[in-house]
Amino acid sequence: MYKFKQRRSADPDFSEEERRQELAFEMLECVPELRAMGRIEAAVEACHRVGFNGFDDACLVALAKVAGVFPLDIRTEAADKFKVHLGSAMDALTSAPDNADFWDNPDLVEEAKRREPKLWRDIEMKMRDAARKRGWD
Repeated sequence: MYKFKQRRSADPDFSEEERRQELAFEMLECVPELRAMGRIEAAVEACHRVGFNGFDDACLVALAKVAGVFPLDIRTEAADKFKVHLGSAMDALTSAPDNADFWDNPDLVEEAKRREPKLWRDIEMKMRDAARKRGWD
């Protein structure tokens, strides 16, 4: 498990999120300083440079796609300080349903399914079996 701490920007920018996310991915490929960093640190830094916090959906998606890590838990430590716990696709897919930072983000779920297709098939089979037992099929 990997974790990092992040302070929330006092004035978050919610404009042009899609374009800024694209720019962060471009920076990860082009900026030598970011290319020299570890993948997790680089993804967080690139997202920060375009105005995202480390716990924003855009940054969590970048972490998943670039570094293969997914949110397991995000905790508030102070009014403007957060701790983000990250884990593998397997960790995320087997996390509790109340892990909303993962389960409520379709991009993260799709990336985890792409990285762990066999595990996802097993999970789907168990969900179908449970639904059948409850008479929901």
